[in-house]
Amino acid sequence: MIQEKSSPRSRAIYIDIDDVLSHTIAALDDLLHQHHDRRVPYESIKHFDLGISFDLKADELRTFLALAHEPQTIKAISPVEGAVAGLEHWSKAGYEVRLVTGRPPTTEAATRHWLETHGVPHASLAFVDKYGRAGGWTEDIPTLALSDIAKLDFCLAVEDSLEVAAFIAENLDIDVALVDHPWNRATEHLSSHVRDRLIRCHSWPEIIERFPQP
Repeated sequence: MIQEKSSPRSRAIYIDIDDVLSHTIAALDDLLHQHHDRRVPYESIKHFDLGISFDLKADELRTFLALAHEPQTIKAISPVEGAVAGLEHWSKAGYEVRLVTGRPPTTEAATRHWLETHGVPHASLAFVDKYGRAGGWTEDIPTLALSDIAKLDFCLAVEDSLEVAAFIAENLDIDVALVDHPWNRATEHLSSHVRDRLIRCHSWPEIIERFPQP
């Protein structure tokens, strides 16, 4: 599990997985095509809620997410270019790479297999109910609530969910490297303080260039 605050200067970096380390949305678009015979252009995916972006009804979305979390789906996702090199850079510099995913804990084995297959360096992997879905989580695997993140200590976060990135920026008062995607570009509703903490980045080389030693 992730350690709570224990030092004045943390060396831990929060890293999301989907669409930060892995090209998850591309894999999900393939899944949509396979099961619903349609695709959604990347730039049209402007809502983090796939029910909206993929035009899926509630029952369709439940089935779709179940398919998305199947081991064969997760294992087939491609890694984001430069992600492993970026994490290796921080690890060699003495930082702890702590993966914090919103995937359900049922995906633990497949997720760990994917991380090992692609040589993703990390000190820990935590499952967090970032999106209020834990009502359906039944695995006997330790999980955290989003509110628990506010009690933890990081020097930087890397996220693609605007909601989660804003929560981290506001509650931990740290910079968040916000990996640019169509679904996280509408920031007008956020406070100026939070917007200042969200550093939009378009690639892993840019993230490392901006935060070589966070």
